[in-house]
Amino acid sequence: MSFKKPNKVLINTIGPWLDKGESGILISMAAILREYYPNLEITVSSSTFKLTEIDKEQYSKYSLEVVPGIFNNFQELLIKIKKLNYRSVKIVIASLYLSILLISSLTWALIYRYLKIDLKLKNQKILKKYAESDWILVCGGQNIIHVNYFPLIPLFEILFSKILQKKIMLYSQSMGPFLHRYSKLLICWILNRTDLITTRESISKDTLIDMGVNVPVFVTADAAFTLPAISKQESISKLKDDCNLSETELNIAITAIPWDFPKEPNLKKKNEMYENYIDSLAKSADSLIERFNAHIIFFPQVIIPKLKNDIPVSIKIYNKIKNKSNVSILKKDYSPEELKGMYGCMDLLLGTRFHSCIFALSMGVPTLAIEYDGHKAYGIMKLLGLENFVIEIEKISYKSIQQKIQQLIRNKEDLKRKIISNVKILKNASEKNMLLTQKYLN
Repeated sequence: MSFKKPNKVLINTIGPWLDKGESGILISMAAILREYYPNLEITVSSSTFKLTEIDKEQYSKYSLEVVPGIFNNFQELLIKIKKLNYRSVKIVIASLYLSILLISSLTWALIYRYLKIDLKLKNQKILKKYAESDWILVCGGQNIIHVNYFPLIPLFEILFSKILQKKIMLYSQSMGPFLHRYSKLLICWILNRTDLITTRESISKDTLIDMGVNVPVFVTADAAFTLPAISKQESISKLKDDCNLSETELNIAITAIPWDFPKEPNLKKKNEMYENYIDSLAKSADSLIERFNAHIIFFPQVIIPKLKNDIPVSIKIYNKIKNKSNVSILKKDYSPEELKGMYGCMDLLLGTRFHSCIFALSMGVPTLAIEYDGHKAYGIMKLLGLENFVIEIEKISYKSIQQKIQQLIRNKEDLKRKIISNVKILKNASEKNMLLTQKYLN
């Protein structure tokens, strides 16, 4: 049977432009899709955050049509009712609105499928995009987990797509953890309605198989491994414009996050763990400056005001560093391609944001990863043979960082060769996603 190429693809659960890991994934997916399927129309949407003009403007530069997701109006409602004083009133309003949204969207899908009637709903534009698309791709990343909140939005969008008889692929995902037994059966049932699942590390594949998922599941690689980078010359120029870059000493990048340690129930303990994280990074920076005259550059990887912003935590660590003359914090909004090139100018990365690690590793930069959210860091580092260079954020200390950093510096050249060799394998594995679409989305 011959393969029918898609004309229109919808990528949902995309991330905001100002989260450079998530935008890097989307850009990489779009580029490789068009490489294999020229003239493909790609629509992108998100229901998990309110799209801004920045998102629309920046993503449109990559010829992506950006539309609000199925749950966009619900996200707007949540923002509006935040001002209400009574929590019980907020819950009632949100629950009623959500119920109406779910029922009306499912009704729309059923009537459109069987009667070809397009009901005039408020979110009609995105519903029609689902109906007109050949494939629905769940954007790469970590979209389906159940630690604190049930992953209702991506699961509903899968179910909605299946009612419309669409081919559905979960693209290079980290799946889980799933800490609530009662939800596993429902999650498994919905995932078994998809046509293809690829994961970016083997732990996620094992998790799905153990749950009882029986659709085709393959380990590929994170989409951002194939992200192109700007040239070395351009990267150096941008760094020199924005920070104190050394041409003779070690240049070491750090990415830090405002983490709230969700697994820890005790508020006092949470604060102590966070302060320990801050202190460990600050002391490590001072040690690197004193021992190697290193230049420390903080790369804010996510800069979403009031929601997720790495700049304040970078400033907090900076304020605790004694040798401030050798420390800089990048201030501008860079594209994922620019950031990737700039990471490539570093000698080492001490990275918490994991896509900062992927960007740096893709450029052959030895990296120490701080794992903070599930198993994705360990799983992906293991694919590169670098699982010994992962520290759990709950167990971080100045001493543990120093031990690992010393190993990185001592074996820097050997590690670079190993990283470059293994990254080539992962780039090929990432491209395997396209070959799998030809087999399973026909």
